[in-house]
Amino acid sequence: MTTPNKKINWILFFVAIYISVSSIEVLMRAKDIDLFLAWQNSLSALNPAPSFSEYVTILLLRYVKELFIPIFFSIYFIFIFKKIPFTK
Repeated sequence: MTTPNKKINWILFFVAIYISVSSIEVLMRAKDIDLFLAWQNSLSALNPAPSFSEYVTILLLRYVKELFIPIFFSIYFIFIFKKIPFTK
């Protein structure tokens, strides 16, 4: 049987991997000019056309929204495992 510390370490490990993968994905999307041009063309009806800074802002807001729940739950689990004693 695993101890609560091992369980919390596994949870934090998977959250760290998820954050790393999401960070790399946002970096790749922000660097790719073809994705920006495709996004800009999909919004071509707007006048004036959206700029690159707006594109990056939208990517970063989506990134923060995507990571809010895993970070919240990891902090929640830390407090649960630290504050509530578990008996064997």
